[in-house]
Amino acid sequence: MYKLLFALAIALCLALPKLHAANGDTTHIITHNQQLVVTDPNLGSNEYKAWGVFPSTATHYRKALVYMSYRCPTNQNCGEWDYIDQIWLRRKGGVDSIPLNLEMVRFITPYGNSFNGSWNFMWHADISDFAYLLHDSIEIGYVHTGYETNIGRGWVLTLDFALVEGPEPMPPLGYSTLWNGNWIIGDANNPIENYLPADTLSFDANAALGRIRINHTGHGADNANGCSEFCDLYRDLVIDGNQVDRFHRWRKCGANPLYPQGGTWVYDRGNWCPGAVVYPYIYDMAVQPSSTHSIDLNMQPYTTSAPAGNEYIVGYLFQYGAPVNANDVSVDEILRPNKLNEYARFNPICSNPQILVTNNGSASLTSAVINYGYIGQPVQTYNWSGSIASLKTDTITLPGIVVPAAATDIFKVYFTSINGGADAYVMDDTAYSKVTVPTAFPDTAFFLELRSNNEGVETSYQLTDELGTVLYSRGIGVGLPNNTTFRDTFHLAPGCYSFTLFDDDLYGGDGLSFWANPSGGTGYARFKRIGGPIIKNFGADFGAVIWFNFTILNTVGINDQPVGEQQILVYPNPSEGLFTLDLSMPEAQDVMLEVYDVNGKKIREEKISQALSTNYALDLSNEPKGMYFIKLYNERFTTTQRVVTQ
Repeated sequence: MYKLLFALAIALCLALPKLHAANGDTTHIITHNQQLVVTDPNLGSNEYKAWGVFPSTATHYRKALVYMSYRCPTNQNCGEWDYIDQIWLRRKGGVDSIPLNLEMVRFITPYGNSFNGSWNFMWHADISDFAYLLHDSIEIGYVHTGYETNIGRGWVLTLDFALVEGPEPMPPLGYSTLWNGNWIIGDANNPIENYLPADTLSFDANAALGRIRINHTGHGADNANGCSEFCDLYRDLVIDGNQVDRFHRWRKCGANPLYPQGGTWVYDRGNWCPGAVVYPYIYDMAVQPSSTHSIDLNMQPYTTSAPAGNEYIVGYLFQYGAPVNANDVSVDEILRPNKLNEYARFNPICSNPQILVTNNGSASLTSAVINYGYIGQPVQTYNWSGSIASLKTDTITLPGIVVPAAATDIFKVYFTSINGGADAYVMDDTAYSKVTVPTAFPDTAFFLELRSNNEGVETSYQLTDELGTVLYSRGIGVGLPNNTTFRDTFHLAPGCYSFTLFDDDLYGGDGLSFWANPSGGTGYARFKRIGGPIIKNFGADFGAVIWFNFTILNTVGINDQPVGEQQILVYPNPSEGLFTLDLSMPEAQDVMLEVYDVNGKKIREEKISQALSTNYALDLSNEPKGMYFIKLYNERFTTTQRVVTQ
C-alpha cells in the first residue's frame, strides 16, 4: 500500500504488484508486462490484448493515469518509424460482454533506429474520464500500427495503470461516442464533412456538465500543401449551431523531451510528434439537467487535386454532475524538479519549481498558500494569487532557489490553504517527486565555446540568474553570423543560473546539426574551464532549445564536481564517404570505434589510442551509399552517431 503522497515517485518503478488500496491511496494494475510489440506488415496493424483485474465497483477513483514504458528488445533493434499506437478499453466484465472499444490514449512511437540496448523511456497519460469504467475484469487492447519488418525489430512495452482512490470531483453519469474514423481530407467529391455530421444528445437528469474529449491527428501528405501531416488546418466546434471554439491541430516538435531521435523528429506536425503522447482536446460545456444539445465538428475547408492525407478523429462526450465541492484543488504533478524522463528537457533545476494544478471546485481559485522544498531542508512558503477557473488546469511557478543537499533527492509541495480557507478534500493537496541533482561548477569563471553552422541566423543564447535577469546573451532576435566560433567568458557569483540555447526555424528548430538538413552544416556548443577541458558538452542535434540549470561553488554543499566531458563531432555529414571525427576528451584515453550498416551488421572495428584532442579520418567511400551508425565507446562512455554517404 502506497499513499498518494508518494504516487509520483512510485510511478517511476514499473515492477509493482497489484495493490488493494484505501481512500487516498494508489492501486497499480499492470496489464502488459514486458510485452514484445511488433508490426504486422500484412495488415498494417497488430493488437495485443490482455485482461486485468481492477478494483470492484465499490471503489471510487479520484484520478486515473497510465504509464507506458518502452525499451529495445534484447539483442534486437528498436522500432524504426513513427507509427500510431493506441490503448483501447475493449471490454469489461468478461469475454462475453459487449465491446466498448474506447480509445483512451493515442501515442506516436519514436524514430528508434539509433537507440541501443540500454535505451528506455516512460510516458504517461491522464485517463480520468474513463476511470469510472475501470472496474472488475477489463480487457485492454494495445494497437501498434505500421508496416516495417517484424523480424528483429520492435519494442518491449509495459502498461501500468495507476488508480488513485477517492471521491470523484464530479459524479460521472455516462458517455457517448461522437466520432471514430480515419478520413481523407481534400477530396472535393467526397468531403470530410460527410463523415462529421452533427449529433444531437440528451443529457441525464442529474447532468450539469458535458465534457467533449477528442483525439485528433493528421497523417499522410499531399503534394500540394503537405496535408494532413505537415499542414496547419483548423477545426471548429459547433454546439447548438454556434461556433464555440476553433482549434488549430498543429504541434511544435522541436522541444520534444525524447531527443535526439532518428528520422525527421524535429518537424512540426498535425497535432503529434514522434515519441510523444497525443494531447487530448478537452472542452467543457455547461448544461441543464435533462436538456438536449447538438454537437458538430467542422474541418477547415480544403480541397486539392490529389488528396493523400487523413484526419484520424476519435471523440467522446462524457456527462458529469456538478462539482461536489466549492473549494477543491489538486496538485496533479510536479513538473520541475522531477527526474521523470518526460520532463528531462527542462530538468534538473536549481530554482523556480513548477507545478501543475487543477481546480476541481465550483468556485474560481484566486489565492493559495503553498509550501515546498526538499525533505530535510527548510520549507519555503509562497502566497500565490491569480485566477484558475472551475475545472481548469494550469501551471504555477514557485519562486526561489531550491537545490537538494547531497543526502536527499525528494522534493515536496503542498497546499496549506486555498481561497483563504481549507480545501474540502486534502488527500491530493500534496505531491512528491524524485529529482536529479543539478550540475555544480567549482569555478566562478569559465567560458562558452559556441560555433554556429551554415544557418547562424537561427542560433542565439542567453544566461540568466534565478530571478530571470539576463547576464549574458548573444544573437537574441537577430541570430549569429555563419560558421563563426565565439568564446564568451562568464564571471558568476555563487548561485543558480540557467543557460538557454535557441535554434529557431520554420520546421520547429533543428539544432546545430541535423542529418535531414545537410546544407545547414555542423556547429557545437560547450562549456570549458579556462585553460582546461570541456566541463559540459551540449549535443548538436537538440531540436529547438537546450535549457540547462547549474549552480556555482556548491551553493548548498553538493560535493560532486564535474571533472570534464567528452565531445565527439562527425563532419561533414552527409558526405561522399570521407568523415572527420573530432574527439575532445577530458584526458587521454583509448576509444573503440565500430561502424554498422543500416541492417545492424558491423563493417568496421578499430581502436583509437590515447585520444585527447584528435581529428580522426574515417573513410567509408568504398562502402555502398546509404546510412551508417558510428559507435564510439570505452569503459566511461558510449555514443552512437548516424552518418550518410551519398
